[in-house]
Amino acid sequence: MDEVRAFRRECPHLVNYTPATGEIHWEQTCRASVRSDSHQVSVQVAGEIEVCGSPARSAGLPHNVFGTDDLREAARSHLVAAQALLPFGLPSLDHWRITRLDVTFNYDLGSAAGVRQALAYLRQMDGGRYKVSSKSESIYWSSGSPLRSANAYHKGPHLRFQVGRGQAVATDTEISLADRLLRLELKLGSMWWRRYRQFSFNQFDACIHDEFINYFGRLIGPVEVMEMSDLERIKQVVETEGQALAVHRSWCVIRAVGHQSARESMPKRTWYRHVKILRLAGFSSVDISLGQVVPFRRRALVFERPVNAWSDMVA
Repeated sequence: MDEVRAFRRECPHLVNYTPATGEIHWEQTCRASVRSDSHQVSVQVAGEIEVCGSPARSAGLPHNVFGTDDLREAARSHLVAAQALLPFGLPSLDHWRITRLDVTFNYDLGSAAGVRQALAYLRQMDGGRYKVSSKSESIYWSSGSPLRSANAYHKGPHLRFQVGRGQAVATDTEISLADRLLRLELKLGSMWWRRYRQFSFNQFDACIHDEFINYFGRLIGPVEVMEMSDLERIKQVVETEGQALAVHRSWCVIRAVGHQSARESMPKRTWYRHVKILRLAGFSSVDISLGQVVPFRRRALVFERPVNAWSDMVA
């Protein structure tokens, strides 16, 4: 389109060239930030048109604590916000493809202390194939992965930071309530979306929710508190009592000497077999790493029941 090419020529460009010869190796249009009082959307017009940012903000909400779980609605908000500042028409929603999505849910742990305690336990876990790192009141798993990555953080301090930087507007009551929120976030990157390129917007909502549940369910564990003993839980998933007793002995060793020492005390094959059974019995990566059930699971962290509005917390 002539309008798009004309707009691109007026934008700043990054150029890689050799001064001695003047040869240009590559040239790229800089990402232009679309700024207003109600949204923060980043638009890049290069070989393709790319729009990204928080759908909650592009929809005109004062902050991103709560948003929408309708993927099509979120994408439409982005396009409306971008279109308002571009001098040419954008294609309809069906002509766009998704290259990244952050799926976020908030969980009320009752107090700021409860959130910090949960983060403290998650910070100590051995994530196995999940590469764990932490910074301040945030924890990251597989950071930078083009397939899936995740993080958990305390929403209260993050909301205060956004308000202080003028990136959000929130009342004192909302900030106080946000101090009780543990935020779990799953990023589905470009590699994940390439696998499902044939799907339409309408087909993704249930699939994305399942991805969130499966990822954090494996990482943190079952969604409801188990009242049965550890041995009884193991007996539910094995065929014989002898198997249950053997796995339970391994669990007792983990609790007595810690995850790493227990792993080194038995054959590798036995270790992985017993760990697999423990997972089937509902023990999470954190449980196995620490040798104890993480306390915040007893605060009913039910993945299917996140906090969806401030009114859910006032009761």
